[in-house]
Amino acid sequence: MPINCASRLYMNNKIKCLLLIFSGLYATVVQADNYLLTMSQDDKACQRLYQLFNGDLMTNGKLALEEHEEFNWLKWDQPYFIIRQKSELEPNFEDELLSENEYEQEYASYTKYFYKGAFFDVDNNGVDEFISFERRGPHTYQNRAYDNIYIYKKDSYKRLRGAKSDQQFSPAIGYVGRFTNSYVLKEYPIKRKTVYTTGAISHSWPNLSDPYIRPLLLDKTYYIASFGNVDTRITGQEFIFNQSIDEKNAIAIVKFIPSYDAEKIENQPRLLSTGQPSNETQDICYFVKTQAIQQGVGDD
Repeated sequence: MPINCASRLYMNNKIKCLLLIFSGLYATVVQADNYLLTMSQDDKACQRLYQLFNGDLMTNGKLALEEHEEFNWLKWDQPYFIIRQKSELEPNFEDELLSENEYEQEYASYTKYFYKGAFFDVDNNGVDEFISFERRGPHTYQNRAYDNIYIYKKDSYKRLRGAKSDQQFSPAIGYVGRFTNSYVLKEYPIKRKTVYTTGAISHSWPNLSDPYIRPLLLDKTYYIASFGNVDTRITGQEFIFNQSIDEKNAIAIVKFIPSYDAEKIENQPRLLSTGQPSNETQDICYFVKTQAIQQGVGDD
């Protein structure tokens, strides 16, 4: 039977609920490191995914998302590139190519960054959006491995192709929102509360960091599935940056519910850096690996 903390997650200490359940069941868990369902806002969807993820581990010893229709429906088949000019130089498209890799091409006066995308109804409003996908890896700071997706209105694709980088996230080009290298798990309890001498109060929530992002289609509803690392005591050599999807220790299933408010969209990159929960997402399920809970997820 699925192990589900959801009914207890509204107790005062939700993380301790996870630890109590884990301590009681650890001796009977056959699989060394399976997923626990630690939060559910939709039992039907979350239980189905619980069976899918743990079924893969039982059968293959690892996730096999490409074998499941919930994940393998999507093809990133709409390529485009963004131009970032160097200093004050106006891009000269007759420049010779200086260097290139799978992510970018460098020229004397500009750099060309490559993306790929797809059209689907990510916010379930009956109208397709254009979703851009970017894999980050060996060329990033500390070789961190994660994905970014950027969400645009459907007609943005033609404006994005060859656009300058300072236009990439503007409402004028049709930008709506993003999922990037950190996601606040707002259905977990506040991890830390700080009261400053000025009277100001700040809160810290657990985060899912460096996620691999996979759009998910379940019963004609679109979700975002993020496979990342939830707060743990894993440090040093145990926390390898260029991880595979199976080395990530948690999964968040999220619905995207944008407001399409131009002012909010304009401020979104700044707001995302504050570590506050987004009002434009709805967290549906959390899954955490048993070994991550054993090491003390979110427990200061």
